[in-house]
Amino acid sequence: MVSVKRVLSCILVLTISILIGCSKVKVDNETSLDLFDVFKGKELATDYLINIRNGNIEKANEVCVKELVDNNVNLSEGVSDIAGFQLDKTIASSEFAYYIFNVIRDSSTEPKSDLESYTIKVNRNGDSYSVSEIKAKTQRELYIKNNSLRIIGEKGGKSSLVISLNNIPKDTYLRENEIMLYKEKVPNNNFGKVVLGFTGQKIAISTVDDKNAFICIAYIDNTLMENGTDEISVSTNSQGSSISELQEVLEKPITSKVVPVDLLNNVKIENFIFSKEDDNIAVNYKNQTGIDRLNIYKADDGTMVDAKLDELFNKDIYNVKAEYFDDDKLIFDVYKSDGITDDITGKYTFNIKSEEMIKL
Repeated sequence: MVSVKRVLSCILVLTISILIGCSKVKVDNETSLDLFDVFKGKELATDYLINIRNGNIEKANEVCVKELVDNNVNLSEGVSDIAGFQLDKTIASSEFAYYIFNVIRDSSTEPKSDLESYTIKVNRNGDSYSVSEIKAKTQRELYIKNNSLRIIGEKGGKSSLVISLNNIPKDTYLRENEIMLYKEKVPNNNFGKVVLGFTGQKIAISTVDDKNAFICIAYIDNTLMENGTDEISVSTNSQGSSISELQEVLEKPITSKVVPVDLLNNVKIENFIFSKEDDNIAVNYKNQTGIDRLNIYKADDGTMVDAKLDELFNKDIYNVKAEYFDDDKLIFDVYKSDGITDDITGKYTFNIKSEEMIKL
């Protein structure tokens, strides 16, 4: 009898131990799963930048902590606009995460472009996520002076000559011609839209006259940029032409090569959008009737990606405008100028590699 009681006692103790152990494992598992949701944080940081890019400052403020909004005198963009952004890296902990974006800014009033690094901190309070800190750092600045495109690096100080109008190709083939037998003169009265790529290694450049635009991509040689030269100053505007020629003699451009992309007639370039690795570029432009249209090109050789946009979306009726690249996918909008919606209007994605188009 004593042995039976002793066995029963052992069984009871063992059962309790197992139950306690299981309970502990369950609690530990629940604790380990209660971590910062990096995907939710990324979506919040991305939405913040999208709202800033779209000029919806009030909606951007809604995802920020009150202290961040109150401590900023003005959250507007000032003299330049966010043209595009790509997530570069994420640093996460159990209660917050830092999202570091490469951000491209440009201007609608002058040919200029900035590559900046944005660090956005997202905090969590239980299930609630909010932007608690934003820091920006300029990596490169691109601007026009004396008919030349110049660039300043992260450290500031000396600028470098990228390319002058005199060094732009004089003629090029039209991409719309399947048989390239004839070249056309490149318009080079002035620089038009210029935009840095996210890696800082490539620059999309347009040169324009009254109605046409030439597009090319300049490749930057970083070793030459590190030894930037001082700009040559001029005392009068009348000396601009001679100074430009003098620059070509005294300054070595930091451009290693120029890839001709396309010559577009009767258009106005609105924006260039690079993919994350700068291997593809979307070109937003207005055609001669003022409708937004879109071309996509390979950055390495300037060939056009056959997305069949003109076949799918009548260029006399539908506006087609790129928003941003998400890895190999380009997100773009299709809409009518009168605001009327139909079965065709809406948001689409186009996969550059598979050439698959999906309406979202």
